[in-house]
This record gives sequence, structure tokens and C-alpha cells, in this order.
Amino acid sequence: MVAPRLANSAARNLVTTDDRLIHSRAELDKLLVNIEAAVKIETRPDFFLWVQGVFQGMIPHEGLICGIPDPTTTRLRFEWVGSYPIGERRLAELSRLDGGPLHVLTEAWMAGGSNPLVLRIVAASDKALGAVQEDLRQMGLCDVIAHGLPGPGRTPAAFFAFLKPSPASRRDVRMLMLLLPYLYAAWWRSTCAKAAQVKP
Repeated sequence: MVAPRLANSAARNLVTTDDRLIHSRAELDKLLVNIEAAVKIETRPDFFLWVQGVFQGMIPHEGLICGIPDPTTTRLRFEWVGSYPIGERRLAELSRLDGGPLHVLTEAWMAGGSNPLVLRIVAASDKALGAVQEDLRQMGLCDVIAHGLPGPGRTPAAFFAFLKPSPASRRDVRMLMLLLPYLYAAWWRSTCAKAAQVKP
């Protein structure tokens, strides 16, 4: 039960006591630009160009892992969207059902009340999260910021993990909370059978 405690602590430290999610006109302008881009997304290339383009002004990241329910299992199916490929074998290792880092993160997020989760590359007393951190170190990354949408059962409706080369900030958490519905809708549309046939 250490993982949920760590997840809650990290999220509390990064969520400001100020209830406002928008702190400046510049943030509002960037948000509107991203919303406009998100609602136009129909294919995988559209989604890729968005998260590698104007979205980087909201949450800078090296890689994004998107998870949606797999109809053949009770778990999520993960896909990598990033500026460089990590390979199918590496992604399979990260998303393996028997303690894969992505499932560990998802479970910690759910146990933490489905609040934004931040994992920092520091010494962890929890074995499972320690394994996640080691995987991140090997990829040359620093922090993870993750969030999702609760589902009707034990499986979330969606889960997104941003892999960052620099420490996650309060602003990252705020921006993810604002953009999560648009991120989910855009990913879902681009994942539909017809759209998914067009590869980036």
C-alpha cells in the first residue's frame, strides 16, 4: 500500500491551493489554441502532430503513452506516441500484465483517488514504483506525470502518461487537468478503425 501513498503525496505537493487552473492570459491563449487543434483531430497523424506541436507548450514531454480499454482483456492497451520510437518489444515490457510499469502507475493512480499522479526519479521505498523509476532512468527520462478518466468498472476509461526529461511542475498538473477531456476525445477519434489505418 506504499504506492498509493507516494502517488497522493506527489500530487498534493504539485497541486496549488489556488482553485484557479488558469493563471495568466498567456496560459488561456495556449489552452484555446490546443482546444481548437484537438477538436479537429481525426487520424493518427493529426494526433501525433498535435502532441508533438502546440501541445508541447502546455506539457513539455519526450514521450506520451496512451492507454484505452482492450476489449479482449480487463486491462488497458497502451500505445507510444513520441518523437522517437521505443520499439514494440520495449513497449511490451513496459505494459506487461504481471507487474508492468504502466499497470503499476495505473493502479497507483486509481488507488490515489484518480487524481493526477506525479512520479519523480528519487529513491522509492516501494518495490513496484522503484522498478518503474529504473525503467525511466534507462530511457534517460526524469519524471512522469499521469492522469486518466475513471471507467465504470475496475478498468479506467483512459490513462495517459507523459514522460518528461525535466521535473514535473505545478503548471504541468494544472494543464493536464484542463486538457484531459480533449486529449481523451482526440485519442479516441484517432484510434477508431478507419483513422488508425493511417499511420504517422
